[in-house]
Amino acid sequence: MLSNGTKNRLTYRYIYLLIFGCLSLIFVVYYLQFVKPVLSVPKNFGKFRQVTTRRQNSSKSVEFLQSDIYRLYPEPEIDENNEIVWQVELFKPLRKKHGWNATQLKWLLDLLIKNLTDSNTNANISDPQTEFNSGRMEEQLLRCKIDLVSSSTDGCDPISLGSFPENLSNQLALKQTFKENNPVYNLSRMYWQPMSNLNSTELLECSKTSEGRRNLLHDALQRWIPFAAKHRIWWSLAFGSLIGSMRDGNIIPYDSDMDLFILGSDEQKIRQLATARKNITVGQLNLVTRPGPYCPVNPGKRMNCQGKTVQSLGDTCSFCGPLARLFMDYGNYIDLFPINIELRTNSEGFPVNFGYTIEEEEGKSVYEMSSLLPLSRCHMMGLEVPCPNHPGMLLERLYNKNWRIPYYKCNGKNGQWESV
Repeated sequence: MLSNGTKNRLTYRYIYLLIFGCLSLIFVVYYLQFVKPVLSVPKNFGKFRQVTTRRQNSSKSVEFLQSDIYRLYPEPEIDENNEIVWQVELFKPLRKKHGWNATQLKWLLDLLIKNLTDSNTNANISDPQTEFNSGRMEEQLLRCKIDLVSSSTDGCDPISLGSFPENLSNQLALKQTFKENNPVYNLSRMYWQPMSNLNSTELLECSKTSEGRRNLLHDALQRWIPFAAKHRIWWSLAFGSLIGSMRDGNIIPYDSDMDLFILGSDEQKIRQLATARKNITVGQLNLVTRPGPYCPVNPGKRMNCQGKTVQSLGDTCSFCGPLARLFMDYGNYIDLFPINIELRTNSEGFPVNFGYTIEEEEGKSVYEMSSLLPLSRCHMMGLEVPCPNHPGMLLERLYNKNWRIPYYKCNGKNGQWESV
């Protein structure tokens, strides 16, 4: 038989074990709500290419602009398959330089997972490379571990923002002529007004962008694709060119130029690569930059193709709206518009919006990152080019829900464009 002292000791031991078990259960229940994303294993876990780090020496990866805005500066790296991948250090700078605590970082992780993974219902997975990029983003984010005590962020950085569509710089179309890539150019059905009483042979086709202009724009874009890859410049179709690509893979028939997005963080690189105005050569790819900041209308700092300061838009070079302009010949150009990746916080300092702004609209709109990344593959005049992940979402925000419907349609009776 056990003595009373022994019974008391066993009783206390059971009580201690019970208290310890209850405390452990409370801790696990509380802690799991913070690490749930980390414990989730992606369906494609383990099959991704490892990224070979070749990071540039950068003074900043996150910049604090004002009370609720942080701007991100992605850097290009190369993976083992020689594909360019854009990544950004985010968690460590926010924790060490900007003093974010564990709760803020946890909110950030949830926000990134919502915007950059397959859980986004708007993700475009028709392109295997887009699906691959989305999976890689998901894998990296789900490995992120945030310590609630020390606020350490093991495995959280760098954040992947995806790559170009695969083999973009090796496509056959880069070696073919404009005629080979565009053997025929007829107006698509969507650009015609309904003409039930006319057959196709009786229709008068409206004037469209000349073959010569289209040829020059095609050749400029064709040379830009390997140039951007060589110098690791992120880009995508934008504005009217994106509409044309989504409609029929061509420029809008009454349009005269093309539009691309680039990263605002590449401005210094773009300026360093720019063609000096005295070296502009017809028949070669020229990259010309504006001399000063963005200015949509006069006054603004402008410089013409002769290198002289001017007060208004007088030639191909005296612009100050886009950051840069590509052209093979004067008057036929592709405009490069900067976008900036930004993180927005609420009044309590918690991250609530991860997206991008367009330079000419800064302070007005933040676009959903899911509409942009990861980049998808689309077509322009026979060339494969990068496009936003969900073009319809972006174009609806930029224009309206009827962006697919042309503003002008061809009247087949008189061969004139008429507004609809």
